[in-house]
Amino acid sequence: MSKFRDSLFQRLFAIIAFIACLSLFIELKGLFLKNGILPFAFLNSRFHGLEAFVKLPSLFTFASSDFFIYFVLVIAFISLIVLASHFIRNRFIRSALFLIFYICYLSFVNFGEPFMSFQWDALLLETCFLFILYFFLSQDSTLSKINIWFFRILVFKLMLMSGVVKIFSGDQAWLDLSALEYHYFTQPLPNFISFFVHQLPSWFHKASCLLMFVIELVLPFFVFSGKRLREFAAWVFILFQVIIFLTGNYGFFNLLAIVLCFSLFDFQANQSKTFIFKKTFKYLSITLLVLYSLVSLSLICSRIKTPVWTLKPAQVYYQSLGHFHICNPYGLFAVMTKKRGEIVIQGGKQIPGELGLEWKEYKFKYKPQALNSVPMQIAPLQPRLDWQMWFAALSEYKRNPWFVNLIKKLLVNEKDVVNMLKVNPFENSPPDVIRALYFNYEFNDLQDYLETKETWKKTYEGVYLPEVSLN
Repeated sequence: MSKFRDSLFQRLFAIIAFIACLSLFIELKGLFLKNGILPFAFLNSRFHGLEAFVKLPSLFTFASSDFFIYFVLVIAFISLIVLASHFIRNRFIRSALFLIFYICYLSFVNFGEPFMSFQWDALLLETCFLFILYFFLSQDSTLSKINIWFFRILVFKLMLMSGVVKIFSGDQAWLDLSALEYHYFTQPLPNFISFFVHQLPSWFHKASCLLMFVIELVLPFFVFSGKRLREFAAWVFILFQVIIFLTGNYGFFNLLAIVLCFSLFDFQANQSKTFIFKKTFKYLSITLLVLYSLVSLSLICSRIKTPVWTLKPAQVYYQSLGHFHICNPYGLFAVMTKKRGEIVIQGGKQIPGELGLEWKEYKFKYKPQALNSVPMQIAPLQPRLDWQMWFAALSEYKRNPWFVNLIKKLLVNEKDVVNMLKVNPFENSPPDVIRALYFNYEFNDLQDYLETKETWKKTYEGVYLPEVSLN
């Protein structure tokens, strides 16, 4: 393959980061502004002075009005548009633009938990930080050949840890290769293709699982081989991410992983004039690359049984720089979920002249609810509320304070929050009480689907949240 230019690498990242910010913008009012589920102003009140600056580096440490939050997001958008257009060639300025976006997005991640705590948010920040280093240090083509290894180390860590966490979690479903028999219907937001893939025979799922382990546990080491094997691994990784993208909804994660895989091809930087500090930048590049590699390797070791000393770099990193998300662990579905729990929120209103309540369901935009609902392809957009509802179903409501806040907002018909839903059955006036029921959902058999046109079948499991009112 011809050499891959870092200008194109930059543009692709900027486009994906723009999609990430667009997804955030769509749900910003309902999640984080003053009338949202977890307003930043409330979160900001929990931290004060220097402690907030050190532990949670964020623009929101100093201001958290709705206008300022929008301002931060607009600055992020502007920096990405400039990077995507590539009309600025100076590499120091390009590095500064990446730094601006990094600070803006880090602000949302550090104050947006749990809605901003997904692995792809951490991956976006880590990738952005590596771009800061890459363009700052790579002032000529020779230096760029050294610094492209920051991204290659990240690809190695990302792919290898994805396999390591599954093997060393001890989950029998991964060890006996049966995990993919559950994956397609238990994943947070399935799509229509995942419904049909789920119908394939058991041998297909086991063969797919075995192939996945080869890709995640063997091919990452090709990153350190010669050009041909490294580029072969790159194409396999790219195809692997495309398949995941087509059979599920993981936001911008797969597209970002694909862009990172392009770093495995031969790289070429834009030619520049002789750089006077070349030797100094070369030593600095090698030093930072070694440190980054040590922490990355230590993070991988933290998922397997290794001597305690191998974990020391990761421990030092977490104690000093962990809150900056510049080097992160990865690995989704370490333990395969074998049942799909779904929370159905219902509002009750007193029927005039009668003793009982009339119950109506709130319907979300993307998560499964109606049995005949067709799973949608939403990625690369990231519907954070619907994703978080999947996590809420894995534990009781007492462990999810944001869920209680959601119920409070529904009880008063808070406009910014109900606008995030597909159906609000109480548009004219809020309900008197709200409850949440818990159901077990499974994909229907193909034959039953063809007869009933119902994608899902469900079983009532019990009450998730008992009846509550504002009083």
